Amino acid sequence: MFFVLYVDDEAALLEVTKIFLERSGTMSVDTAVSAADAIPMLKVRQYDAIIADYQMPDIDGIAFLKYIRSNYGDLPFILFTGKGREEVVIEALNNGASFYLPKGGEPRSQFAELEHKVRLAIEGRRNADELHESQQRMADIINFLPDATFAIDLAGNVIAWNKAMEEITGIQKEDILGTGDYSYAIPIYGMKRPLLINLVLHENREVEQCYPYITRQDNKLISELFAPCIYGGNGAYIWFIASRLYDTKGRVIGAIESIRDITGRKKMETALEESEQRYRNVVEVQTEFISRFLPDGTHIFVNEAYCRYFNKRREDIIGKKFVPEIPKKDKKIVRDHFACLTRDNPVAAVSHRIVMPGGQVRWQRWFDRAIFDENGTLVEYQSVGRDITDSKLAEQALQESEERYRSFVQNFHGIAFRSTMDFVPLFFHGEVEQITGYTEQEFLSGSPRWDQIIHPDDRVRLRKSFSDIASMAGYSTVREYRIVRRDGAVRWLREQVQNICDPDGRPYAIQGALYDITEQKQGEEAIQLANKKLTLLSGVTRHDILNKISALLLYQELMMNMISDSVLVSYVQKQIDTARLIQDQIAITKDYENIGVKSPQWQDVRQVVRKAMSGLDTGEISIDCDTDGLEILADPMLERVFYNLFDNSLRHGKTTTRITVWFFEQSEGLTLRTRDDGAGIPVDKKEKIFEKGYGENTGLGLFLVREILSITGISIAETGEPGTGAQFDFLVPHDKYRIPRTP
Repeated sequence: MFFVLYVDDEAALLEVTKIFLERSGTMSVDTAVSAADAIPMLKVRQYDAIIADYQMPDIDGIAFLKYIRSNYGDLPFILFTGKGREEVVIEALNNGASFYLPKGGEPRSQFAELEHKVRLAIEGRRNADELHESQQRMADIINFLPDATFAIDLAGNVIAWNKAMEEITGIQKEDILGTGDYSYAIPIYGMKRPLLINLVLHENREVEQCYPYITRQDNKLISELFAPCIYGGNGAYIWFIASRLYDTKGRVIGAIESIRDITGRKKMETALEESEQRYRNVVEVQTEFISRFLPDGTHIFVNEAYCRYFNKRREDIIGKKFVPEIPKKDKKIVRDHFACLTRDNPVAAVSHRIVMPGGQVRWQRWFDRAIFDENGTLVEYQSVGRDITDSKLAEQALQESEERYRSFVQNFHGIAFRSTMDFVPLFFHGEVEQITGYTEQEFLSGSPRWDQIIHPDDRVRLRKSFSDIASMAGYSTVREYRIVRRDGAVRWLREQVQNICDPDGRPYAIQGALYDITEQKQGEEAIQLANKKLTLLSGVTRHDILNKISALLLYQELMMNMISDSVLVSYVQKQIDTARLIQDQIAITKDYENIGVKSPQWQDVRQVVRKAMSGLDTGEISIDCDTDGLEILADPMLERVFYNLFDNSLRHGKTTTRITVWFFEQSEGLTLRTRDDGAGIPVDKKEKIFEKGYGENTGLGLFLVREILSITGISIAETGEPGTGAQFDFLVPHDKYRIPRTP
């Protein structure tokens, strides 16, 4: 018999949970409506496990868990709650909760799972002795690993030395177990010295320098080196891997290292390097990138400059079809370039962009030669390239500087002023007195200086900004801050500012255009406050209603087990179905309570798509996004838009194997398109799918997608051909998207 204490502020749930858990006859359940009531009960009775809600008055579930861990050690504790936020789950598990189980759903399976979790937690506590025996069996397994393997504890003493280690070193296990002070290095290198196994426990620059390279994989370190003393002093090249050892509580208790003889592989590599040495001597001194590759893209040579540029080792490229990522607009340029290389015209040059592994876009210029055999068959390409990003960026910067100046002149409203770095304006243009309460003459005389009317909370930030502007030629930015008028009133200003340089390119003054945005700021603050209150109210209300519905479903489930009249059974089943539909509709409001709460943001479409994909199990279905840095101004819930569209393709596409996302511009704006190759949507349902209540589940998915997009004036329509796939077009207004400018 297991004795369990269940704590929850919902009395109805206490009663029905006790009934369900005690039905098997193997559990006795005591209940309490608060943690404060439960604590005295723990002092008079010994319990095998505790079940507790999270959201309770005075002491919540996490605080109660911390109390249990402080006073009752590892007593099993299951958090059973309808508050399903990720941070609550993480905090519960970090503080030692045995299990976390959300409320809601089908009662019978839910309480079967709860009973299962209680049993697991109790039995796990009783299995400590078996765990110790398991650890001993693991030590026996290490002893018979084919690779030479040894382990040390945190003090550096040898705790394992398997048979393979005895064979390559000639040292028997009984002669080295328990020894320390780097004794395990002597049979490998002939001296006492730290090894990779020590580096995995403590970072040490001197130890790292002993190895030509170290590869890190998760918490493992991998390297290669020549060991002169193994095999009776004959030596061998060895590959070795080291990682930390952990106990059952996740604590580091030592480290383990395995060794493998790779002498044969090293001899083959040496022979290959010697055969290429003459050719390498010629090209390695070049700063240009040099490569040779076959018509199918397989590389047969790259020089050191090529490897450094792409941050790769030769073995990562040679014999493989390494191709840097090329933006879609440049792919045709590259294809046409290689297509033009013929036997009569085998040499040509091309400039194009590439995307580095970190996402940075770089410009390159390549000179390529096609090599043909005596029959006119293409056998190889030889390429020499260089990075030309700096010159391209210089051209682009000049163009952007001209555009900024043109925009400043054409769109200026409000006050314009020019100031030295002591914050005394050189001249004004506009209604300065109307906005600040001070006259132009007062500012020009330095009483007050411009920085003296800046709100104290913004002053340090603005002075730092002035310093940044003064240090960089051609710098321009937009910033917002508050000023205090002569009459004490606080006003918000938006300032479009840039520095002015002398003929030698040295900044000597700042030029800016000021706009009064006080009313806009006040409106934003009022909306944010109202939305915060509404979000808080909806969260509390949703929690209480879901608790009541859970209790209702449990009572209905009990009734189903107690009645036999078929008519009554059908009525109760309809009640259960209705209650579950209400439960689903209330639960979905949590996902969408943040629509419109925060201001729209500029968002990179590719990053948003990737985040949406990470929350889906796409299986073998591919999702390709070709948006070339496109950003759109949309509600922060934009990720949910793509999640819903992709989820619908996965659920209802039937034959879907691929989803693609791309865009194109037209006279009325930009069209962002998603398409799958599934079953598609019938013509008579293309508009109905956006109606509230239409479809399966709650019928809110595509209705809320349209609502989210409409916040910034983006429309959406289904434009696919039935039978060939679903296609959704977002029409984005001109001022709600931006694309990186290219030379």
